[in-house]
Amino acid sequence: MKDVALHEQLNHLIARFIAIEALLELAHSLDTNANESFNQSTSWMAPKNKVCSMSVSLKIRIGMAIGISTMGLVRHYRLLFDKLGMTMTSDVYHYLQVKDSDRFICINKAKTPTAKRR
Repeated sequence: MKDVALHEQLNHLIARFIAIEALLELAHSLDTNANESFNQSTSWMAPKNKVCSMSVSLKIRIGMAIGISTMGLVRHYRLLFDKLGMTMTSDVYHYLQVKDSDRFICINKAKTPTAKRR
């Protein structure tokens, strides 16, 4: 064999990663898409190059991302308006409903096999 030393060195380096236990850890049943999606939302609402760490602005932006991701756009803004003692006009409510509906359609479309293949 031409590169026996290289073969042995590579086997030594990857041995712990190709053990059955390590491979079973990689094949867990959990889904990381939700985490990736939230990371995308957070980086869109609080870009690292424009938001200072530990600032009030960063906390608000991350709070918005969490609220929208967990409750949806309409419900999050209704709660926000209620907490601020503001009344949501029908125009704002309709706009948020349309955006929330578009978001829901987009999320469901992304879950289809065709979208995943693309």
